[in-house]
Amino acid sequence: MPNKNSVKTSDFIDVPFKIHPRVFAALGADLVTNDVVAIIELVKNAYDAFASSVNIKFGENDKLGSYIEILDNGSGMTEEIIKDVWCTVATPYRATNTMSKIGQKERRVSGEKGLGRLSVARLGAEMSMLTKSNDDSCWNVRVDWNNISNNTELSQCHVKLREYTGAIPFETTGTRIRIYKLKSVWNEETYLDLQDNLARLISPFSKINDFEISLSLPQKLSSETIKIESPEFLSKPKYLIFGNVELSPKNWTHRRHNI
Repeated sequence: MPNKNSVKTSDFIDVPFKIHPRVFAALGADLVTNDVVAIIELVKNAYDAFASSVNIKFGENDKLGSYIEILDNGSGMTEEIIKDVWCTVATPYRATNTMSKIGQKERRVSGEKGLGRLSVARLGAEMSMLTKSNDDSCWNVRVDWNNISNNTELSQCHVKLREYTGAIPFETTGTRIRIYKLKSVWNEETYLDLQDNLARLISPFSKINDFEISLSLPQKLSSETIKIESPEFLSKPKYLIFGNVELSPKNWTHRRHNI
């Protein structure tokens, strides 16, 4: 005898999840804990794009006011990558591409999946990005995060994309991100905090010198570009341990010693 309390599968209807455009602002505030972390994430993205140098600049524009610029000479992005990866929320691209490779050189990806866009949204209300790869034209991407947040449906949210025909700020390939309408006021303390965190991205080993970071502060604070160096406690440690590491793809030995 059928159970009167049983529920037929046919009684259910499919109700789709909806995501409000404010997800960018909400996730940016929750996942990117502060402005320094946001810039660090963008620098990691430059490293993942196989840049050998990246410059962070705090500048002033007569029309748009204060801005933050991150300029690198990495591999850049094609139109396809912009549309299918950069403009796709929670793409598995980083999960399936854990190594970046150019020629015979490889780097393990360091940036978190999707945090680059959230970092930009945390830092300022508007963004203009120029990016160029070897195989494509230079592209200009513009985003107004306030406009996106004010929409009610994610399907109504768009970024502006066009082929850029002006002066290109890199010799061959690279990406330049400019963030306007900054949400925070930077001071000497936060600049020093940023400099300290950037230093941790520089390898202390002299044989590994394939990534340089420079920092340009507002003119009123400094007219010189600061080259970021590895922390002194890493390059001049109090204690040193020397040894050899041998890796075999087939034979692994585990040893445990009580100390």
